[in-house]
Amino acid sequence: MAGDTKLSPKTIFIYLILVLVVAFIGVVAGNWFVEWRRSQGSQTSAEDWLVQNESLLKIGDPFPNEEVVSPEGVPDSTGALIANSKTIVLFLSAGCEPCKDAVGLWASEKDDLPGDVRILGICVGDTAEVAGYRRETGFPYALFCDRYFMFPQQYDVRSFPTMVGVTPQGTVAYVLHGYRENFTLKEAYGLLE
Repeated sequence: MAGDTKLSPKTIFIYLILVLVVAFIGVVAGNWFVEWRRSQGSQTSAEDWLVQNESLLKIGDPFPNEEVVSPEGVPDSTGALIANSKTIVLFLSAGCEPCKDAVGLWASEKDDLPGDVRILGICVGDTAEVAGYRRETGFPYALFCDRYFMFPQQYDVRSFPTMVGVTPQGTVAYVLHGYRENFTLKEAYGLLE
C-alpha cells in the first residue's frame, strides 16, 4: 500500500525525546507558576486586609462585653479589661501554628510598645488548656479564656489569630484575621491612631 508510512527507530527516538523535553518544560513552568501565584495571592494590601472582616465585629460598633476567665480561674469581663484604653485584642487558639508564630513576633516587641496601649489575649478553651498554652508559647501579655466559646459562636471570630483594635471609647476600630509575619503590634497600634 502506498499510504502506509513506517516510522524509523530514529524518528521514534526523536519524538520520544521531544515529548520528554516538552513534559519537563511543562513541569518546571508549572512549579514556577504555582510558587509565583502563591506569593502573589497570599499578600493582600493593608487596605484590603482591613476590609476582609469575616466576623460580626463591625467597625464603629461597641466591642462585646463578655465574660472571660484568667488561666488561674479568676472571672472578669472584656468591658472591664478594655475600659478607657487603646486596646489590641488578640484572639488565639491552642494548637494553632500561625498563632504560635505570631506570639513569637508579638513577644519580641513587648518592651517597645507605647505605654498607652493595652494588649489582651483571648484564647478559646478551658483554663487548664489556656494555662498550658501560655507556658508553651511564653505569651507575655494578659491572657484570658473564652471557655464558653462566645466569640466564635456569637461573633463569628473563627479565624485564628485575629487582631481587633478597640478605641478608648470601647468601639471596634479594625478587625484583622490571620497572621502576617511582618505585621507588628506597633503597626496595629498605628491603626488605632
